[in-house]
Amino acid sequence: MHYLFNAIARKIMINTYNESSLHRELKEKYASLCRGQTEVEYGGFICDVINDEVIYEIQTSNISKLRPKIEKLSQTRKIWIVFPVAEITEIVIIDKNGKTISKRKSPKKENIFCIYRQITGILDLFGLENFGIKVLFINQQRIRQKTEEAVQLANKSRRRKREWIPLDKKLAAINNEIEITSKNDLINLVKNEIAQKEEFCLKDLKQTAIKENASLVIWCLKKLNAIKQTKVAGKSKYYSFIL
Repeated sequence: MHYLFNAIARKIMINTYNESSLHRELKEKYASLCRGQTEVEYGGFICDVINDEVIYEIQTSNISKLRPKIEKLSQTRKIWIVFPVAEITEIVIIDKNGKTISKRKSPKKENIFCIYRQITGILDLFGLENFGIKVLFINQQRIRQKTEEAVQLANKSRRRKREWIPLDKKLAAINNEIEITSKNDLINLVKNEIAQKEEFCLKDLKQTAIKENASLVIWCLKKLNAIKQTKVAGKSKYYSFIL
């Protein structure tokens, strides 16, 4: 029992030590909404927020890796994955003493269709009664610390060295929220973008808000058995929705 308690305590410490301000702020928000507790062990997992009826998991990337948690915990509780989508990002550069050097808006703007990149491994779970995703449209700050010389990150993920290191992400505002609870919700997001087209191809999707997510959207729609190929014209494959 003592060993089990220590193992759980270590898992909680790792979870909280690595979390960003954005993650912590959203966790506190949903804990307040449902009058729940944070960082509680339940069913062999550490839950961000939990009460007697619902679980909230704050996830900023790769929702698919939560599959084991969703499958097990949805048997006894409603489980919501809270996924923030950054519509506006402000880049804040600080020095080693924490003083702000500069602020600028990032040209990168996310929209609802970035969700498809996160759910490729859990498409079949959208039939579960107790599972859904809350997509939060937010403004955020990314805090970076200026370095004296160009550096690589510890995980070696940079293609080239840069003169800053990432420190934190912070919530600036919540603009809107939508819920995705079924396969039809995912399908209708795309239908609404191309409502006037009986057939569509990859290029058509790229010309909508779907943009760079077009290939993944088509892949997901195929996995959902929502579309069928109708023809090939030139180098383009055309599809239509299966009614």
